[in-house]
Amino acid sequence: MGSHTITGRHKPLYLALRRVLCISAGLTISFFANAETADHEPSCRETVLGQSLCGDQSREGNSGANPKQTAETSTVASGDDEPRVSPTQNLDWVPFEQLTEEEITLAKPNCCGAYVEPDRTYTDAGLEPAKAPLKISADETEAQGDVATLKGDVQVSQGYRQVRSNQAVVNREKRTVDLEGNITYREPGILLTGNKAAVNLESGYVNVKDVTFVLHESSVRGSADSLSRPEENTLYIDNALYTTCEPGNNSWTLRASSVEIDTVTSVATARNVRLNVKDWPVLYLPWLRYPLSGNRATGLLFPNVLTGNDNGLDYAQPIYLNLAPSYDATITPRFIQERGTMAEAEFRHMSRATRTVLSGGYLADDNGGSNNDPLFDGKDRWTNRVEHNGGFGRNWSSLIDYTDVSDIDYFRDVDTATLALSSASHLNQQIRTGYSTDNWDFAIQGQQFETLILDGLEQFRQLPRVDANGHYPLGSTDLELSLKQHYVAFDHTEDDVFGSGIPLTTDARNTTITGNRFRANYSLVWDKDWLWGYFKPRLTTKYISYDLDDPLMGSVDQSPDVFVPVTSLDSGLYFERETPLFPGFVNTLEPRLFYVKSEYEDQSAIPNFDSSDLTFGYYQLFRDDRFSGGDRIGDTEQVTLGMTSRLIDNYTGQEKVRFSIGQVYYIADRKVTLDPAQQEELTRNSSDIAAELGGLLGGNWRYQADILANDEDGIVNKGSIGLRYNNQQDQIFNLSYRYTRRDYVLSGDEFVRSDIDQADVSFAMPVSDSWSILGRYNYDLNTRQELEVFAGLEYNSCCWSISVVGRRWIDRDDNYIVGDEDLAHNNGVFFQIQFRGLAGTGARVNNILSEGIYGYKQQDN
Repeated sequence: MGSHTITGRHKPLYLALRRVLCISAGLTISFFANAETADHEPSCRETVLGQSLCGDQSREGNSGANPKQTAETSTVASGDDEPRVSPTQNLDWVPFEQLTEEEITLAKPNCCGAYVEPDRTYTDAGLEPAKAPLKISADETEAQGDVATLKGDVQVSQGYRQVRSNQAVVNREKRTVDLEGNITYREPGILLTGNKAAVNLESGYVNVKDVTFVLHESSVRGSADSLSRPEENTLYIDNALYTTCEPGNNSWTLRASSVEIDTVTSVATARNVRLNVKDWPVLYLPWLRYPLSGNRATGLLFPNVLTGNDNGLDYAQPIYLNLAPSYDATITPRFIQERGTMAEAEFRHMSRATRTVLSGGYLADDNGGSNNDPLFDGKDRWTNRVEHNGGFGRNWSSLIDYTDVSDIDYFRDVDTATLALSSASHLNQQIRTGYSTDNWDFAIQGQQFETLILDGLEQFRQLPRVDANGHYPLGSTDLELSLKQHYVAFDHTEDDVFGSGIPLTTDARNTTITGNRFRANYSLVWDKDWLWGYFKPRLTTKYISYDLDDPLMGSVDQSPDVFVPVTSLDSGLYFERETPLFPGFVNTLEPRLFYVKSEYEDQSAIPNFDSSDLTFGYYQLFRDDRFSGGDRIGDTEQVTLGMTSRLIDNYTGQEKVRFSIGQVYYIADRKVTLDPAQQEELTRNSSDIAAELGGLLGGNWRYQADILANDEDGIVNKGSIGLRYNNQQDQIFNLSYRYTRRDYVLSGDEFVRSDIDQADVSFAMPVSDSWSILGRYNYDLNTRQELEVFAGLEYNSCCWSISVVGRRWIDRDDNYIVGDEDLAHNNGVFFQIQFRGLAGTGARVNNILSEGIYGYKQQDN
């Protein structure tokens, strides 16, 4: 068994037992060994070693002392400050209704109580044992020769560590200590109880019988028939049990017949490992060997199980390998009923400066699914991925984001976890490294995209791209100089459609022109802010030059270049007042004016490697260019007027309402375009009106809306509205609607609308203390079909949880045209189980729920 994260929070059974045994054994030895070598003992009484000392006197030692051990020891009778071990009541478990407000924070989700340590009020409670005197008390003390017997409530403490028993027998000659009856051991965060304990001070042998333990912080309890240390570097645990369930509840337990721990190498060997749910064994491992240096453990993780109409039964069994403190691996054999067997693997490495994940999957001889798809029947299918980030907290940085697949339908057929993944159109393949100074950021990268769209054109590769961006504040003048430039070489290998021999059209061929681009944007801005407003004039020069392998169709220039000066002014005012309509609130009025002038330059000889029109919205009103990428410089002279108003709680500073509205007014027509069909749009005198509204309704309700409206034609081009509820206590409700007007498309012999017109509702609602219902309904009103629908049940208790989700989702079809028959749907049932404190199943289930239900978070394991 093991946690599936490099920095997991869960304590494996054997690590917990090792910790308890190591501490308790070491303490038992040190308590009684230190009693032999005490330098100071108050009062006149017989010590546990049979020595009579009177007064607070110094000694140079005694004949039986170990010269390497020194300590301060005292024996005390009853008194107000006597450090007594607190009694154990139900393993320190306190029912929820008896918890104080402070203690409630200790309770785990869905638990009916918590493990709460008793208060320690004696003087030495906060001291480390090595810095505290040893204190011993008993109702009766008898000594005969070298044997001392302490009876009746024997109490031993040294700093924050405490031990009690009904009886202790110390044999000075044999150097042994036997504890018997109601043994209790405590230190912060740990409770250990047992019936008998034997310690040999000479050999270091320790044996504790019938042990029960609690780790308060991680809410772990367990037991063993015996814990022993027969020799210095070896520990043995017999018939061990571990669970995170509350006392009296054994919904699940992890058991092992024996565990051997090498304390030098920190390696444990367990035999006959068994996971029980109630009284039913569900997983068995005959032998397991793993390191104890961290919170991870080699072993089987719980399987991923689902069933669907296309793949049938899908069973994946992850095997976790704890290879070293800084890296690990997971190998996952997988059986897909309608496709065959496959293997998936993931390797992870983490250091202080870097994080790297290598992963992949391989399906040999695909059976084609339930439909026996001839396109993939008998084919080998695979994926591989590299994720790397480096340079955390350093001047240098590194990044690799590379994903490759055997075919465009791999994710749809083999990895059906989420709608977003199965609908992906491109895969990023990028490697980048950079270096930063106080004023400069340098980077070099290579990047390409693998197309997952049927008959889609391949994207340009950037091999390489070099960026150098500088930023210089000019003293205390509020002037800032920005120097941005990049050089990139664009490559493209496609001369036809996916190598089919079908020639590219003229427009398509223009998109496969290759060459190099240099772009420089230099700007100087006066960034002046006051409490009542801001004033930011900016002067920018934009320059692009190319070295093309071939000129564009209709051009003879292989080295076109463009230089455009751009001036802009961004300014705004802040007004606020307390409003009588809403006592206790401040109302703001924030007008904003933005002016930009960008000269026109003919760019018809310039290719388009990576530019596109920016999605228009409220914040696009205040940009100085309408294009993304580096191949176009938009021409314009325009003024934007905007207004924002907020309603702010005067006491908490929380924004309750925010409303923004604005519009661009064009002084001159625009000419530069990526799409000639937009010429009419470029002659408009004003843009769409853009508005946003958002805020809070009560403490847990939020709303948001935005709209783009053409005031000349009286139509709405884009809009959305959403209502969300989340009380941070697992009650979630989301309702949203979005609309985007799009061009008509030809379907058969008629034109039909291709608008995006979708409604979405999702929820997660508890129906009792343990049960919740979850669901999503995502519907396309334009095509009148369901995009994704799922419903499920989730059960959460103190120590385990289970989720079952039935899901219906749309299969992507790149040949689909709006107005055609309905798209094919896939149906599946997904299953997830979590045992608190152990690994769990269903990463795919959690992905479905977290992506489909906004605000949903899986409870901590």
